[in-house]
Amino acid sequence: MRTATFAAVVLATALAWTAPRRASADVDAEAATLGAQTEAAALVVVARATAAPSAADELPWVKTEFEVGRVLRGGWSRETPLVVLLPRALGDAAPAGAARLLFLEPADDGESRYRPVAGSASVLPAGDPRASARLRHVARYAAALAAPASRRDEALRAALVDALDGDDAGVVLSAALDLGRRAELLAGLSRAQSEQVVDVFARRGVQDRAQEALARVVALCGSPRAADALADACAADGAELLRGGLGDAAEAFGGSALAEALAARLAITTAPHRARTLVAALGAAGREVGLTALLGLLRADDATLRAEALHAVGRTARAIRARAAAARRAGAVRSDADADAPPPAEVAQGAAAPDATWSALRTRLRVALAQAALGARTANERRAAVWSLVQLDDPAATSFLRRLARDDPGGELGRLAEYHLARPRGSLVLR
Repeated sequence: MRTATFAAVVLATALAWTAPRRASADVDAEAATLGAQTEAAALVVVARATAAPSAADELPWVKTEFEVGRVLRGGWSRETPLVVLLPRALGDAAPAGAARLLFLEPADDGESRYRPVAGSASVLPAGDPRASARLRHVARYAAALAAPASRRDEALRAALVDALDGDDAGVVLSAALDLGRRAELLAGLSRAQSEQVVDVFARRGVQDRAQEALARVVALCGSPRAADALADACAADGAELLRGGLGDAAEAFGGSALAEALAARLAITTAPHRARTLVAALGAAGREVGLTALLGLLRADDATLRAEALHAVGRTARAIRARAAAARRAGAVRSDADADAPPPAEVAQGAAAPDATWSALRTRLRVALAQAALGARTANERRAAVWSLVQLDDPAATSFLRRLARDDPGGELGRLAEYHLARPRGSLVLR
């Protein structure tokens, strides 16, 4: 996920907080999911505020008394008033008579008072019809947490996968983030559950931000249909709105199957906006199989597509080098006792292969990128071409860029060459 704050804002809005404008840096995305809050909470209840909040002016919180109607997790007598210390900024989040779903932890103030575990994310509406799906999911997740240890992961996994197939976008988003957060649950998906995840993703289409989080789950679920499902999503109209999440999924996907599927769809795509999303995903996937398709776009009519393709070539080169370096490190640390053991999974999938073929491929890329830099018609193309040349980590490319910096110190290419040579591991954001 690109930033915790962004994901938290999206999650907050999807869960229909009383005041989504407060969804900001006080909430970490991973801590804000329904599952994470249920795990962290000592007490999860549905309760109704019995009086208006009150607080002394100097205190950062307001004291609110609730009447508990339902206990989902933890022990609490419904006859006992519940006192919650809400952050002052949330003072109007629970007006008298309002039902709320509360995720609480002890306030540690020496009294039997509680506070929200994740700030504003822990005070959710509970009295409107839209809240029913949320309550059902939290109740099932809490019950799964209470299951015997031998069955707990299975119960949690089933609760999250089933939640993905719901109509409430907030619950779908939360469940997808929870599956991505709990690697052991994701790794243990059955074949049927993996297929269910892919079916849900394909059926939902490009409709809301929940698909971004769900795309990463698809990438890691192990289904043989995952590559085609993700490639179809990248090629769909509207996919550009979700390209960040689709890019995250492409980066997380192991092996070359997704890059092959993306390249196949790129070959038959004529709309520039669709092609740009596919190109960005190919760059995120970072596999050699996508380079031929990307190089073919360096002469495309659409200037933005040319720049995106140049950027994707650099990202791919960077990923190839990173995998090769990881393979070398993995080989270096294996002891003699491990000599007959199978190699790590990434090495087995071909991470070491670039060392054998990288030299010839790098030469081809260097020539294409240098020509693109010299013939660029837009500033973005120049920036992407120079940055991508640096990512090759190639002596000849470095010499070419140094000559540009030396011979054209006042020109745009010269300045770009000097800048990126000094920051070879920096990232590039196209304007």
